[in-house]
Amino acid sequence: MAGAPVLDGSIPSVNRPLEPNIESFQFPSGSDTVTMKLLFANDGPLTGSIDFGDGPQLPPPSDPNVGYPPGCNGSMKAYEGFWFTLLGGTLTAQRVQLGLWSAEIYNAWCKLLTPYQGWVCGDNWGGGGCANGLEAGCCTNPPDGGATVHLDCCKFQLCQANTGVCICDNAGCNANIPPILPQWADLLFDMHLSGTNLDGSITGPLGNHNVHLVQQ
Repeated sequence: MAGAPVLDGSIPSVNRPLEPNIESFQFPSGSDTVTMKLLFANDGPLTGSIDFGDGPQLPPPSDPNVGYPPGCNGSMKAYEGFWFTLLGGTLTAQRVQLGLWSAEIYNAWCKLLTPYQGWVCGDNWGGGGCANGLEAGCCTNPPDGGATVHLDCCKFQLCQANTGVCICDNAGCNANIPPILPQWADLLFDMHLSGTNLDGSITGPLGNHNVHLVQQ
């Protein structure tokens, strides 16, 4: 199948008028669509990218002091408006398996950060909502007893060690993305290719759902 055309699963086609792309699920925009751009190779591997929903494309991050994406709540998930890199894609006897890693969306933001003590973004001092209850945002408390530091709550949540969004060394920070192996992807598609249709399932941060894609 070398040189096979891009397979897009955008708006459901007329021969599937009642079937959403992802069953029993909607993104914040109200959309249930997923769009894939796939390139099939002769030897089985496939590459490409994946976009979710119909929301506008996210602006690139520009401020290391404000968490990303805009309006984030500090949890990793598959956001709308971002083209995720396909990981571990394979085609075996019409079975298509592929995945993505949710943390990829943070990579450009992580690169803006200054590592603290060589391993985690921010200061990782601990804290939470500001104690006086009057300030918006979050506060951290230096271990040396110095003045409380006020910071954006999304950045505070993303920079906690147990969140694992960014990984840092003395040279800088990047998104915490594992090796490109299917077992390391946190959102997985397992589908059957029939003609121009892909039907199967999606598992991971969005829950477990049936999925239907049609080449446009």
